[in-house]
Parts: sequence; C-alpha cells; structure tokens
Amino acid sequence: MARANTVIMRSCYLFILFLLLPLCYSYAQDNGAGGMYDGALKDGVRNGAGTLWYNNGDKYEGEWMNGERHGKGTYTWKNGDVYDGRYEHDKRSGEGTFTWATCDKYVGHYEQDMRSGKGTMYFTTGDKYEGDWKADKQSGSGEFTWAGGGKYTGPFANNEMSGQGSCVWSNGEHYEGQYQKNMRSGEGTYYWSNGDKYIGHFEQNMRNGKGNYFYENGARYEGSWKNDQKSGQGIFYWVNGDKYDGAFANDVKDGYGNYYIISPKANVAIRFCAKCKKYMGMWKNGQKNGYGRCYNKKGTLIYSGTFKDDRPTEHYPSRNR
Repeated sequence: MARANTVIMRSCYLFILFLLLPLCYSYAQDNGAGGMYDGALKDGVRNGAGTLWYNNGDKYEGEWMNGERHGKGTYTWKNGDVYDGRYEHDKRSGEGTFTWATCDKYVGHYEQDMRSGKGTMYFTTGDKYEGDWKADKQSGSGEFTWAGGGKYTGPFANNEMSGQGSCVWSNGEHYEGQYQKNMRSGEGTYYWSNGDKYIGHFEQNMRNGKGNYFYENGARYEGSWKNDQKSGQGIFYWVNGDKYDGAFANDVKDGYGNYYIISPKANVAIRFCAKCKKYMGMWKNGQKNGYGRCYNKKGTLIYSGTFKDDRPTEHYPSRNR
C-alpha cells in the first residue's frame, strides 16, 4: 500500500513538473523584435538567463528581466559587430566591450546605449584613444596615441582635440598650447628637435598673428606671421647683434625697413655699400630694391638713391668718405 502511494505521489510530482516546466524554461516567440527564444521565463516573460535569435539575424545571449536585456550579456549583430557587457532595461549600460566587424574595439563605460564615462578605443590603424566619453563621442580629458608614435594629451570635445593640450611627435618635436577642431589654434609654444622654439599665435596648425621665433644659434624674430612665414612688421636680431626692423613678406625682408650693422669694425658694412652701418629704405625679396639711404657709423648720410638687387644704381661715394 505504501509503495502504491509512493508511485502515485511520484506520478503527481512529475505531472506538476511537466505543467510548470514551460513557465521556467521553454521556446517562445519574442513579442517585441520577433524571433526564437531559448531560456528562462517567469509568467510567460523572459526572466533570467536565455538566448534570443532575432528574425533580422541578430542574437542576444545573457540575462533578462521583465522581458528586457538586463545584466550581463552578449549581443551579436548580423554584420559581425559584437557587444559583451552590462545591460540595463534593454540598453548598454555599465562596463562593456564593443568590437566592430572592422576589428575596431571599445572597452569602457556605457550609458543609454552610448559610450559615456571612461573608456579606451582601439582603432585598426593602430591609433588609440584613452579617456573621457560623452554621448558616444570623445569629450573631456583624454590621450590620443597615433600608430606612428605621436601622442596628444589634453581636452577633447565632440571627437576633436579642443582646449589647452600638448602633443609630442616621434621626431622629437612637441607643442604646448591651444587646440580647436583638431588643429593648433590660439596661443602656444612649439619646440623643434634642433632647438628652435616659437612662442605665439597659431591658426589652423600654422604660425599666424603675433609671435616670437627663437633660433638654436641665438638669433630671433619678433613680429607678425602668416601661414607659417614671417609676414608684416617684425624685428630680426642676428647673433652678432645686427638688426632689421621693418616689413616682411614670404619669410624675407619685403617693403620698407631699417637694417642696422652693430659691429664697430670699419670693414663690416651693409652688403655692396662700403662703410654703411645703417640702411633705411625699400626691400624686395630679401634685397635692397627701390629708394633707400645709407648712413655711416657717425650717423652721417653717405648715399641717397635707388637700389636694384641689393646694389646702388647711382654713384656711390668713395670708400674714404
């Protein structure tokens, strides 16, 4: 009799288990995206661990809550993209890794399906960005390293270098200053590997506006720049003390300017102008061209006339004057 009761109880238990099993683990049609689901259910809704094959070819395998992707999971897109990480209410939220079919990869934080917070992006080119993200874009403090060896450290905005930053290149050159839209723009300092240095204004990666250039040999230029060349008013100081104060164009003396010879030696004079210690006049393509005047070391006028290709075109006084 007892044995018969045991058999009956086991039969009832198996029957009840058979009825409850579909509620805990079954195949079911997804009412939202459409597809085939294999996993845990609660009251007919996906809850717990399970895998959903979407009708569009995508696949999600991981944790569910109330029919939504929630917790740890892996989503594979039909095109080969893969996300492995945390979900909250059907959206990528928390730490995760997104690998594109192109092999680009992001490792970091997500909010509302977008890269937000700290994260690192690895590009197939070998480039790498490590830093802050906001709404799926590089925004905040970060570091971008190029495959060629250069590195930028500083603020980003909307995927662009923007603000006060520094950049070091593999050839030893480096820049410290303002950036706008991925380019040097604003005040900054650029250091060359040969020891030269520029302090001044930049626009679109080039020296533009006011700035001072210091040469490794001790010479320097103070004045205006245009598209990386001396242009406008400026002063150039040579190592020996000589000085030019005047107009520049295309990186050379051009326009009206004054050239001063500082050396007291009598045999040191302005080119093609004996005993001339100061020239005041016009220049073209780096040479004296047009009207000009020459003065000796005492300040006495010794020539007033025209020049062509650095030479006086009129009678120049004797050397003994």
